[in-house]
Order: sequence, then structure tokens, then C-alpha cells
Amino acid sequence: MHCLFCDQIIQQPSSFTQFLFGIPSVYCCKKCEEQIEYTSESHAIYFYNSFMQDVLHQFKFLKDIRVADFFAKALKNKVRGMEYDLIIPIPMHVEMEKKRTFSPVEVVLQQAKLPFQSVLEKTTMSQQSKKTYEQRINSSSFFKSLPQVDVSQQKILLIDDLITTGTTIKHAKTILLELGAKSVEEVIFISGKK
Repeated sequence: MHCLFCDQIIQQPSSFTQFLFGIPSVYCCKKCEEQIEYTSESHAIYFYNSFMQDVLHQFKFLKDIRVADFFAKALKNKVRGMEYDLIIPIPMHVEMEKKRTFSPVEVVLQQAKLPFQSVLEKTTMSQQSKKTYEQRINSSSFFKSLPQVDVSQQKILLIDDLITTGTTIKHAKTILLELGAKSVEEVIFISGKK
């Protein structure tokens, strides 16, 4: 087996699940594993560092769908025991999704076998990472709800891949609460907040 991130050969005995289903029990070598920083934040899994920057690039821009398994395993562990009625992924703008050919958050949810519902539509193509802190905080809402959506009295779990200022989550939460959601919590793969 090869490391998902550096392609180094990983020496390990084959496991039962790997043998039967072809599912790797290890995704990265010790060297790459040592570069992963787990966050202590209750809503996030990993901390954003240069290694995670490379992982996101490999997944989102180089379109290496295998990376979804890495995030899916961690996400499944993170949401285990959480109380929610509905999982909602933070959407990409439809034009950006066409360009990328897939939605990273939805692919991870599919790999994790976590049922979700698309409820929001992104109305702007501007990327938060390209804006200044002030621009992010002061931006107007860039989501709208899809037609005939009913989230009233539902406990919502929002899922996104990266959080920096929290503006995206804030805008999504506002809309969902206006639609009558009972509560809205979030789980983020990677936190860039300091």
C-alpha cells in the first residue's frame, strides 16, 4: 500500500476489511501522519497548516477523490454521538462546481455514508479566501434557500471543508434559522482560525 499523500510505500500487514473490501486501514505514512495537527475546537477536526494546505490542494484542485476517504473516516468519528436531524453541506456556486467537476463536501459525505440534503444555493462565485478579513465580515449574504425546503424544528448539522473567519457558516446559519430550524451546529474538516 502507498501513502495517499507522498506515495511512500507503507509496510503493514493486510487487514480483514482491506482483504475483503479493498478498504485501506491506513491512509498515510508515519512521516505524513506526524504533520497532521488535530484541533481542540469542538466543531473542527484538523488544524490548517502547510500539510493540510497541500491535502486540500490535492483533493480540490488536483481532483484526487481518494482524499475523500481520509476526510470521511474522520468526519464519521466526529459526528458519532452528535444529535441532529439533518445534515446540510455548505454548497459551492454551481459554476464553480462545474469547473471543479465535483463538490468536495458532498463527496466526503457520500464516502462516509452520511445522508444529507441540499438546502442552500450559493449566489456568489467570490471565494472567501481571496477577500480581506474586513471584506469577509462585512459581506452580504451569499446563500439562498432552495425552493420548497422545510427545515422547521429540525436540528441541523452544517458541514464544510475549511473555516477561516466563520463568515460562510454565519450566513448559512442565519438563513436556516430564518427558515425555522430549531438549532444549527457545524462540523468543519479543517480550521484556519487562530
